[in-house]
Amino acid sequence: MTYLRAFWWGRKENSIGFIVSPDLWRYRELVRRADVVHIQGYRHFLFVGAALLAQRYGVPYVVQTHGAMPSRFGRSRLKRVFDRSVGRFVLSRASYAVALSDTEVEDYTRQGVASSRIAKIFNPLDPAVCPELPDRETSRRRLGIQPDEKVILFLARLHEKKGLELLIRAVAAREHRRDLRLLIVGPDDGYGATAERLIAQLRLQ
Repeated sequence: MTYLRAFWWGRKENSIGFIVSPDLWRYRELVRRADVVHIQGYRHFLFVGAALLAQRYGVPYVVQTHGAMPSRFGRSRLKRVFDRSVGRFVLSRASYAVALSDTEVEDYTRQGVASSRIAKIFNPLDPAVCPELPDRETSRRRLGIQPDEKVILFLARLHEKKGLELLIRAVAAREHRRDLRLLIVGPDDGYGATAERLIAQLRLQ
């Protein structure tokens, strides 16, 4: 395995910036000798550099953006410019694009990727990791959920772009919500405190 140095250049608090690498010369040689290039992520220098080098040397490449190109939730002007120019150019020339959801399939299609070149592969779950999961009734009893309650599970990192605010407000707007339970599960990625304030403001606790 070969490691390349990479650094974030930009503003981390709102994810505006780029990943740059001073090891471009090593990067170029690795791409030239590859049979296929699997590019992870989106909107960063390595994404663009690997794709351009693969095109130059005639090496097929596969892209997997991991949900990093949402077309919603207030993208910055800089990101919109990237998406409509460089992003579309790179994605439309990929041999394949790996999508984690139907929404990501739509994002790829919007960026010019033909449906025949999109492979939808959901994140896997290995049952062997949790071999003794409790049954439905036991789980509900442990969590204090009534048998007739409907449950909505939000399972993701707590980040603004995940759209948790929309889900919380949708639950709050439901006329009859006493029979509804929203479970929010995931690591805090900067949005946890905001979500808690919104829940308190809407009196959902």
